[in-house]
Amino acid sequence: MPRQNQEGPLLLWDEPRNAFGDTQAQWDAKRCKLVCERDQLKEDLLKAQDVLADAAQREEALRVEHERLQEEYSQEKAAWENKNKKLEEEAQQLHEEEKRIMGSRGYSPCQASDVPLRHSGQAPLENATMGL
Repeated sequence: MPRQNQEGPLLLWDEPRNAFGDTQAQWDAKRCKLVCERDQLKEDLLKAQDVLADAAQREEALRVEHERLQEEYSQEKAAWENKNKKLEEEAQQLHEEEKRIMGSRGYSPCQASDVPLRHSGQAPLENATMGL
């Protein structure tokens, strides 16, 4: 005689069950659900692997760009340092020339060496001719 199952339709007394008490239909439904979940997980895994591969490519591209920019910065920095060094040498030469000229105008070497270096934006030595 059939009986009412708590989880589903009427079942026959002699309907076979597995070790967990499931009928074949219940087991098939659970199996189908698990197979669908597995397939979804495989799909998600493939998507995640694609995202990781894209991220790795972007990371490599950024690393290469970073190295290129560092090299470019180093070269520009070296060029500016060389230019600055040349300008400092030129300023020192101009200062020495200025001291020589002032010495030739009657200033003592002591007074001539006290003349400060001129920097851009400053007026020429205003007080240099006051002693003449």
